[in-house]
Amino acid sequence: MQLIGDLGAVTDAMIPGHVGRYNDTFAPRAFGDNFSAMGISTILIESGAYPQDPNRQKARAVNVAMLVRALDSIASEAYADVSLEPYHSIPMNNSNSFKDVIFDAVQVVDGEHTYRIDIGINRSSDARQNGYIREVGDLSVFPAFERHDAKELTYKAGKAYTIPDEGLTLSHHEYLNLMKEGFTHFNGDARILSISTHLPVLVNPRSIPGSRPQQRQNATFLLQQQDQVAIAVLAGVVIQFN
Repeated sequence: MQLIGDLGAVTDAMIPGHVGRYNDTFAPRAFGDNFSAMGISTILIESGAYPQDPNRQKARAVNVAMLVRALDSIASEAYADVSLEPYHSIPMNNSNSFKDVIFDAVQVVDGEHTYRIDIGINRSSDARQNGYIREVGDLSVFPAFERHDAKELTYKAGKAYTIPDEGLTLSHHEYLNLMKEGFTHFNGDARILSISTHLPVLVNPRSIPGSRPQQRQNATFLLQQQDQVAIAVLAGVVIQFN
């Protein structure tokens, strides 16, 4: 605890306000907890994501800085002069509270019903294909790496484009045009689809949202403004049209 308190000088300087701590309940399947059970002190550092840093360079830099600080503090025994207050002042981690993307106040028209909801999206490590709707409803209490004011936008389910029998060459420009026409994914034989775009291309996807977005569905849909596509969301990747 004293050493963690000493490491707080590093995190306060490099990522202020972005650190939480877990409780110290013993977990029999945990590597570090079993070392602790043998009397060997351990510190677990969980390196989360950071805004606009998909390659985790910030996490690498902070980890190195903390390791250097820890080794120096142990060697010099500087940690022994640190009280427990810095450790206990670290707020407890709130699991699953952070969303990668939140769209605030999206209008949904579902049959005769019209209402507004927030849509929260999480991306997996392979954000190109596996973004999913984590939560819907009032998400005002949740933080997000990327937040969009969507009160002028209306949710629209994306259409499936059928791959023709002769095949399809999909350029980036053509793909954007298909999105503007309301298409977000493809049906058919993926082997005859030639792709030339860095954007996610979903072929025969599962759990595509219908007339209303729901939890655990693939985060692939459209947001319209005055019947024109303003934003396309493909597997959690946000594409904005001017």
